[in-house]
Amino acid sequence: MKSLFIIRNNNRKGLLKFYSPPLISITSNVNNINNNNINIFKKSNYCTITPNIIHNDNGNNFPQQTFIQTSSSSSIENETTISPPPQYQQQQQQQQLKKQSQQSSQTNLIKDQQKFISMLSTNIKTIPKYIPSSQFIVEKTLDPLLIKTYEPNEPVKVKNRYIIVGLGNPGTEYANTRHNIGFSAIDHLCEMLDCNLDQNAKHSLYTTVYLKLDEKLSSKQRQTNRNEKKLNHTKQVELIKNQLIKQQELEEQISSSSSSSSSSSSSSSSTNITQQSTVNTQTQQQEKEKEKEEEEEEIDLSSIKKPKKVINQVILLKPMTYMNASGNPLRTIQQKFNVPLENILVLVDDISTDLGIIKMRSKGGSAGQKGIESVISRLGTEKFSRIKFGVGIPNAGEIRSNFVLKKFSREKEPLIKESIDKAARYSIMWLEKGSEYTMNIVNK
Repeated sequence: MKSLFIIRNNNRKGLLKFYSPPLISITSNVNNINNNNINIFKKSNYCTITPNIIHNDNGNNFPQQTFIQTSSSSSIENETTISPPPQYQQQQQQQQLKKQSQQSSQTNLIKDQQKFISMLSTNIKTIPKYIPSSQFIVEKTLDPLLIKTYEPNEPVKVKNRYIIVGLGNPGTEYANTRHNIGFSAIDHLCEMLDCNLDQNAKHSLYTTVYLKLDEKLSSKQRQTNRNEKKLNHTKQVELIKNQLIKQQELEEQISSSSSSSSSSSSSSSSTNITQQSTVNTQTQQQEKEKEKEEEEEEIDLSSIKKPKKVINQVILLKPMTYMNASGNPLRTIQQKFNVPLENILVLVDDISTDLGIIKMRSKGGSAGQKGIESVISRLGTEKFSRIKFGVGIPNAGEIRSNFVLKKFSREKEPLIKESIDKAARYSIMWLEKGSEYTMNIVNK
């Protein structure tokens, strides 16, 4: 004879365990406290036996009559589940209702957010970003000759005077070598701007070009422009929020009117028609009011001002001394035209980077380049911009001076021409937008 007992574990609340040993064995083990057979039934680990509930009183014996035989000839497979108490059922129902209400509120919030995002994407006015002319020159969609202009009657301001110098060695034997890539870049700039190095100075060839470019903004002007953009954006967002709120109010009014009409469906059809007409008139009036408010609160895109065009004096320079003494003619030209040191751009080769790669820096040491060492010593500062051409890395044990005096192979010439063209266009961008802006584009 097997009996079914449902025992609740005290250590794990709510966990029901089922046993079906004979009734005599369980009752004998409960009554016998000193019994060592723990595997069948352990008194201290169980507090309740259902359907009649018995509490464990820490050492008190369980009364025998509470162990109830459910079925004399049934097995665990044929057991019937016992329904939980009504209090537990009520708690579960309350929890389910809470979950449903939370889920519905979350879904409503998500729908509102999606509506707001869709309204932002459709209704917000994207302010067209101003693109400088040098950007088009870099992208090869604008001819550089269009920014060239004549010499002005009045002298150019000091802050608008620039020097672009390419370093190299004079003489035909050094033409098209790795060390003379700076000279090649200056020659390419002269071709782009339709000019020649027709002026001689002390150990240097140079020419002066006048370019009409955007005026560089000060830090205060940049900050004011940013603040204006933020204000315009916040205004647009507030307008769209108000629109969304009004739409929700309209929907609520329409739903309430429809519910009232459905409740009064027993009334005549004429009353329904009048209600619908009144609702339509209300919606039309509200839409008209919306359009008026939008027209009143429209944002002036003309308030965003374009930068002024300024004539810049640009000196293209090739020192005719050897590389190690390039700083001397640069210093003489800089003093002659009174060019600020931060307005100097040096075009030079770099043997620490691979062929065809271009890098730009606004300051720094020479990194072993003799021409940069001479420029730093003569100018007395490291704070000048430079564009470095990657001409390849010498092999292990190869002498640097022999490597930089080698000419490029015919296979590498297209890559070198492309890097020279890029550097020439980046130098025009440097004139208009400065070193930080240009570095962010060059050093990607």
